[in-house]
Amino acid sequence: MTDRNKNLLNVVMICYISFLILGLPQAVFPEMFSGDWGIVSYSILTLIAMVLGTSFYNAFVSKHVEEYEVLMYLKEKKTSN
Repeated sequence: MTDRNKNLLNVVMICYISFLILGLPQAVFPEMFSGDWGIVSYSILTLIAMVLGTSFYNAFVSKHVEEYEVLMYLKEKKTSN
């Protein structure tokens, strides 16, 4: 996997986690996102969701991705010998 593909995959995972976090308050508090303050509350919540998504990704998902990459490298090395 190239570095460009890995970086794109990282961005997609962060966005997926962030929008999952973002969707929960919208389902629970729909009145907060309608009316005059809808855009402001959505913007603030999007910022918070992106920060939490990035933190969650760095804390949990990236370790598993790195382990998978090491295992794939060792498997490739073993088959080439």
